[in-house]
Amino acid sequence: MHTDGCKGQVDVRTTRHNDIAYSIYRALSTVANIEVIREPPIEGSPSLRNDIRVIAMQGAAVPNMDIDLTVRSVALNAEGALRKAQSVRDPLSRTNLDSIVDVITLNLNVILEEWRGAKRNKISAVEGYTWRDRFRALPITTGGYCDPEATQLIRSWRTAMSPSTYSNMIQDISTKLVRYRAYEGKVQIGR
Repeated sequence: MHTDGCKGQVDVRTTRHNDIAYSIYRALSTVANIEVIREPPIEGSPSLRNDIRVIAMQGAAVPNMDIDLTVRSVALNAEGALRKAQSVRDPLSRTNLDSIVDVITLNLNVILEEWRGAKRNKISAVEGYTWRDRFRALPITTGGYCDPEATQLIRSWRTAMSPSTYSNMIQDISTKLVRYRAYEGKVQIGR
């Protein structure tokens, strides 16, 4: 496949990340009394950047924050959690189905917390980063799952945006994730 061998081709993971970051940027840009900046440099680092910076003015419905997005697949980890959960004796009972969901959700939250922790560690190592207290890691799986902290952040934007803008952002992100999952499945099958 040309994209696998071409050094000038942008990585699919990078494209997926940038597409989703742009969807968030575009929606936040509609919020009154804030300035939204894409890929602001992190003070104290010659090379690190976050994905989005929100600078709130007086009366803004969204606070100051630096957002760093992570979008990754957790297929192998989720399959392991499902295998563990399926070892429950009677998988068809409602209680055990709830257990399967609980095990998978717990596993996903652990994975997303690892991603969040890696972002925090990287940021905490930067001397002179003045936005550290406003830093928000936003880990999302390619399946569209967010941990509770990321979910709360995204939901907090609902009241700041028009209902149609918020809905369009969620639909746009969901559509992009489906498209990239389909692409990744196609590439793996074609290998």
